[in-house]
Amino acid sequence: MQEKGSIHNTLLSVYHTLTLTLCLQTSIIVEFKPMEGSKYQVQWKQYPESWEDNTKHKSVADSQSKVEIEGLEPGTTYCLRLIVCDASERQLGAPGKELILDTEQVGCTPKPDKSCCVVL
Repeated sequence: MQEKGSIHNTLLSVYHTLTLTLCLQTSIIVEFKPMEGSKYQVQWKQYPESWEDNTKHKSVADSQSKVEIEGLEPGTTYCLRLIVCDASERQLGAPGKELILDTEQVGCTPKPDKSCCVVL
C-alpha cells in the first residue's frame, strides 16, 4: 500500500510533466495537464547551462494547457520544465520533470520543406 505522500508525489508528477506537441526551428509548443486553481510557469534554458544563471520563463494563463515558446535558436538543445506558482508567481514545490530536446536544424534533410527535431 502506498503512503499518502507517495500518492501525492505521483499525482504531482503527472500534472507537472511537459509533453512536446510541436518543435520547429525557432519555436516549441508543449502541453501539460493543469490542476484546477493552480498557476504555472514554463521555464527553459539552453542545455547544459544552469537553471540559476540563464533561465527564461513564460507564465501560463489559468486553465491553459498548451504553451508556445518562441525566439529559440535553430539546431540548439533546450531543457524545459514546468513550475507551479502562487498568485505572486513564486515557485511552490519542486519543478516538474525536465524535457530535453533539439530545435529543428535549418535544412537538415534533402528536401527544403522538411526539417528534423530530436527529443532526448
